[in-house]
Amino acid sequence: MVGERESEIAVLTVLERPTFVKRPSNVVLLADESVEFHCIVQGDPVPTVRWRKDDSDLPRGRFEILEDHTLIVRQVASSDEGSYTCMAENMVGKSEASATLTVHGQYNCQMRYEHLLLKSFSFYVVNWSDFQVDSPSEFVFSVVPWGDPFHKTIQTFFFTSRL
Repeated sequence: MVGERESEIAVLTVLERPTFVKRPSNVVLLADESVEFHCIVQGDPVPTVRWRKDDSDLPRGRFEILEDHTLIVRQVASSDEGSYTCMAENMVGKSEASATLTVHGQYNCQMRYEHLLLKSFSFYVVNWSDFQVDSPSEFVFSVVPWGDPFHKTIQTFFFTSRL
């Protein structure tokens, strides 16, 4: 005969490794702008979250991590370019999600013709492959002149500074 036996109430706890509800996204922006990388995770127990840049701890400076784990980088510069990784970990496991930051720099330049300064200006570089770089301080590209078609269409621009 089969009998019955009563025991005390048992509690079943299901643990969950960290998973991403929202992953950080790749961002392309201009120098001196700010960027936010979002990272929303879930798990049980609640995961701890930290950020890394290019497989290293975040450098000190313009970085801020909000309570919701959003990473803010203020006044980005070319040195901020790279891969940003959100790492979530609990006793069950860990998960990572990465995004790439690309910064287009602003440059101050001078346009010269036979050692005469014609114009100073600033510009943003979007695609360096459009330029022929002869030295670190100058580049050459074709321009379409307005007006007189007999003007040169090749100009040399000299960097004065990168912002």
